[in-house]
Amino acid sequence: MTVFFVGVLGLHFTRTAEPYGTWTPPELIGGAGSSPNYQQIACDPSGNVFAVWRQSDGTYLSIYANRYVPGSGWGTAQLIEYASEHASDPEIACDPSGNAFVVWYQGVWGAHSIYANQYVPGSGWGTAQLIESASGDAGWPEIACDGLGNAVAVWGAGSIYANRYVPGSGWGTPQRIESGKGKYPQIACDRSGNAIVVWYTGNVGASSVYANRYVPGSGWGTEVDIDSGTASWAGIPEVACDPQGNAFAVWYEEYTHRVYANRYVHGSSWGTAQRIDSFPSSGYLPQIACDSQGNAMAVWEQWEYPSAYINSICANYYVRGVGWGTSQLIESGTTGAYFPHVAFDSNGNAWAVWEQGVDIRANRFVPGSGWETEELVGEGGFPRIACDNQGNAFVVWPSWGGMYASKTQVQPALVVEIDIKPGSYPNTINLGSQGVIPVAVLSSADFDATMVDPTSVQLSGADVAMRGQGKSLAHVEDVNGDGLLDLVCQVETENLDPGAFQGGDAILTGETFDGILIEGRDEIIIVPSQ
Repeated sequence: MTVFFVGVLGLHFTRTAEPYGTWTPPELIGGAGSSPNYQQIACDPSGNVFAVWRQSDGTYLSIYANRYVPGSGWGTAQLIEYASEHASDPEIACDPSGNAFVVWYQGVWGAHSIYANQYVPGSGWGTAQLIESASGDAGWPEIACDGLGNAVAVWGAGSIYANRYVPGSGWGTPQRIESGKGKYPQIACDRSGNAIVVWYTGNVGASSVYANRYVPGSGWGTEVDIDSGTASWAGIPEVACDPQGNAFAVWYEEYTHRVYANRYVHGSSWGTAQRIDSFPSSGYLPQIACDSQGNAMAVWEQWEYPSAYINSICANYYVRGVGWGTSQLIESGTTGAYFPHVAFDSNGNAWAVWEQGVDIRANRFVPGSGWETEELVGEGGFPRIACDNQGNAFVVWPSWGGMYASKTQVQPALVVEIDIKPGSYPNTINLGSQGVIPVAVLSSADFDATMVDPTSVQLSGADVAMRGQGKSLAHVEDVNGDGLLDLVCQVETENLDPGAFQGGDAILTGETFDGILIEGRDEIIIVPSQ
């Protein structure tokens, strides 16, 4: 995720008049007095959160990290590289097992190299490792993890390069993945090990957005132009993948400042680029995120809208099977808003965060309801956001006092008992199946499962299947013979996300008709397709 910083943030204000609402009060997590910046954030499926950033160690600009553990909170910030030279631009990603991978560049001007480090649960951070060996200057590192535990790093060094980490083998050999001189690569991976990289050429007077795809067993393909000739200077793209392997790329056109998007369909190809902003003023620096069902949310800066000389934050929502909607203003501030970022939680809600004046503000989009009212998160600039599988959102940002973090104060879910494939054990599932899998939410003496709204139920990212007239494929039945009616839902097998499993268990989430959140888990075994 590319972040463009303008100078070093040198302001910090304390505000008590406005409540934080959904968000916890800001917490200092590192970098006190050292002007930290270039921060990034990522969550693993178990709810652990990693933040990385750049700050001075007193001699050099170095890379630091901190980890949030549910029930314990943030730990102590830790230096994760010890080179006697400057380091910058860290990026981070987590795999389904809770490992975290960080990449950055370090060195001297004109001769930077790309390094990586890995966090292993139970062991901690390892030793920084050089993952590219080309002569010249390397920069713009990015990284993503797939659902199988592999990591792919990309960077620019006169062209676009990639290296892949495989568990048990480590980092491989860097490979050039385009024939031109691309800039600012971005990467996303799906649950099956496929990866998509986008970048722009950035030529003087003309620029195009390109993409390339990695397929396990086949390797990298050939780059393709995905901006469909919609812009004479297309640049600074972002990309996101859903678990099924569909991808979205967004970018802006430099001369007209319009925001465009294109969608890659798994098993097919890229479509036709489409303008997704509809305001008369200019759009800039779009960001994109996907949920587990193939929907997407794009957010961007809208210049001088609705008032002259004041930037705003706008968004557009893509619905799978329907397409892009209408662009919408998502904040009502009277000061300029900048640097938006977006992420989806496990319930399909999108969270956007941005800088506005000296504040960090956020808003939530709920499908079927739309955007809520923005809230204060803290004071500072350049916020980054990530969500865990429990529906919590986490934000990190720098201020003069250090690196700060906040999280949403989500209502704790009621833990309920579930039974995947009632009456059978073990619970084996073939993800290649086009059918459904039954999962029962069990009633008890103090819980009535028939009061659960079937449309709210998800099993590790998969929704309840629908039948004619938009009704959920669900019924009530006493599946365990205890005399109490249980709710049995048929979940779409192909949409299960192994990356959302926890310790071999699939996680069910849902909500009762009167708004009580529920959560349950049961063991599941994935078997290969025949």
